[in-house]
Amino acid sequence: MKLDDRVVVVKAPKYPEGHRSFYASIPHKISKQMEETGVELKQVPLGLSDLKLVRARDFYDELFPVLQKEADLFLCDREGCPFCTWARKQIASEGRWPMKIGTQTGGNDSEE
Repeated sequence: MKLDDRVVVVKAPKYPEGHRSFYASIPHKISKQMEETGVELKQVPLGLSDLKLVRARDFYDELFPVLQKEADLFLCDREGCPFCTWARKQIASEGRWPMKIGTQTGGNDSEE
């Protein structure tokens, strides 16, 4: 958040960590899967921002079965992303998504 020309980091402990909005720019695993299955991502302006919207039923019906087989579906492909790199390591060692939302200890705050 920018405040008086300073960047201020605001922690939100109950907000799930992760890399957000990567699916809306360059193609990644989730955006490719959405395109293949016909799940449409709409962009709607709201104030100074743009909302990214998807029909929940389409998303669930088409992508949940894929998520059951590919736990890294929502992770970006960028090697320098701390959260996605950490989560991929956890998935590789545990064979599934490593934790419940809000309980992780790695990711954006991790030194790895």
